[in-house]
Amino acid sequence: MSQTTHTDPAQKANHAARNLFLAVAGGIVVLIIIGSASDGQGKPDASATAAPSAYAAPASDPSDATLTPAAPAVAEAAETTTTPPALTAGQARAQARTLLAGNVQHYRDLLSRGMALAAQQDSEFVTWRVSTRPESDLTFMDAFGQADAGFTAETEPPSISTWRDDMGDMTGDLGRWVTAAVAWRGGFSDDATYRKSVAKVRADLDRADADVALVAAGK
Repeated sequence: MSQTTHTDPAQKANHAARNLFLAVAGGIVVLIIIGSASDGQGKPDASATAAPSAYAAPASDPSDATLTPAAPAVAEAAETTTTPPALTAGQARAQARTLLAGNVQHYRDLLSRGMALAAQQDSEFVTWRVSTRPESDLTFMDAFGQADAGFTAETEPPSISTWRDDMGDMTGDLGRWVTAAVAWRGGFSDDATYRKSVAKVRADLDRADADVALVAAGK
């Protein structure tokens, strides 16, 4: 007849305590349960309760947080560009006449002023030439561009292109007049040659005026 072995409760408590170890890792206290209390017969002791884990996750570093990109700002509404109303054919012709005729007069005034100074025996002509650069004056192209912009392919008169070409010839003759004036003032050219250069520029300007009249008439 076998005898039943009785385990003293104090011994069971000591047995369970020997299986509990306190581990310290990285400043975090971890309670590891190595074994469970036994009643001496290999059965778990119902009176022994597993201790809760003492592990606590470290507080998160705000700098490690993934930043959520801000929502794109709402694009501002594009400014509405108002297209100016197109000119009628008559309005475009009137505008072109004003621009082109005004530019022809600009060159007439330039020639007249230069002639007056060339006739003087002082340095005023030289100063005027340097400041105005008549040989390089291409303002007629600006006038042409502004005048032509008022027309459409259907309303543009052929004479406006003729005006541009004639004014291009005029500026070449104007440059030759400047050269003739310098020679005349220095005594290297006679009066007839000088007057001929003046007459050529004036004839070019008269032809340009005739072109303006054709533009105004829509021809």
